[in-house]
Amino acid sequence: RERAEQILMRLTYLPAPPGVAYFGLVGLYDATGEFDKSVHWGKEALLAHHEYPGYAIMLAWRYVNLGLTEDADYWAAIGLAHTPQPEQKFYYKAWQFQIRGDLAGLRTEIDKLRIALGPDIDALHGIYAAKYASVNILVGNFDVGIDVFEKTFDFESLSTLQHPGTYQLGLAFSHVLAYAYQQVGRDDEAHVLLTRVHEQLNVLVVEQNMDFGPLHHLFAQNFGLRGDFDAAADALEAAIKAGWSRHIWVMNDPTWAEMITRPRIARMLDDVKVELERQRALVKQADAEHDFRAEYAAMQSAPGN
Repeated sequence: RERAEQILMRLTYLPAPPGVAYFGLVGLYDATGEFDKSVHWGKEALLAHHEYPGYAIMLAWRYVNLGLTEDADYWAAIGLAHTPQPEQKFYYKAWQFQIRGDLAGLRTEIDKLRIALGPDIDALHGIYAAKYASVNILVGNFDVGIDVFEKTFDFESLSTLQHPGTYQLGLAFSHVLAYAYQQVGRDDEAHVLLTRVHEQLNVLVVEQNMDFGPLHHLFAQNFGLRGDFDAAADALEAAIKAGWSRHIWVMNDPTWAEMITRPRIARMLDDVKVELERQRALVKQADAEHDFRAEYAAMQSAPGN
């Protein structure tokens, strides 16, 4: 972590820093649970690449992680105004509503996408199909979500899905499908899927010894869905030691609903909440002391932009 941070920081000192420097720091601090720093570098990235207002979505997600909803909505609106495709708009807005646990918002976005695409909704593929399927599952439309997953993916194509700014996204989608199987009584299929995901995670966490918060998060989720809550707690503890701070994510995620009621896990999450509140206070203070919205608006309205 320290080595990656040093390299990326050095790149920001160049006369014309490459975008990878800013985006790399945003992703690094996001993965290590330092959301206050992730917000800072999200702002720097937006200023350095102000000609691409769609990058405001990246900053919006950083605010979502801290539970700063109004700020997240402000920057998301700027980014989405420059996001023409309805499936892209759906993808980004669905993530926001999912993290904050807004089921009504998710249902609204499903309806908007269905209206926008009409019969073409059956042609969704890749991350957009997976997100549409998973959101349906999260709002209780289990049959719809399962049907989209099964028609669009096999295990290999689903488990290997990736998208910038996320880690092992396909395995997370696989967990949502397994959860849906459990909810409709297809327990054998859920067990098979969770076992296959567990095997992949075991290679990364145990055999390759990857000490990475988002990876431990997935391991904890996998153990929890398989009913091994002691192992889930151990994995969550490892995630927290690696800097994991996604308290808001798990508190609003039905795939974690049973896990977060377990006393040991609940105590750890209470500690994470304290750290999250500390970071949120730092970001709010920074925003109060410097009007970044005005700075960005002035840059956008300057001649030549």
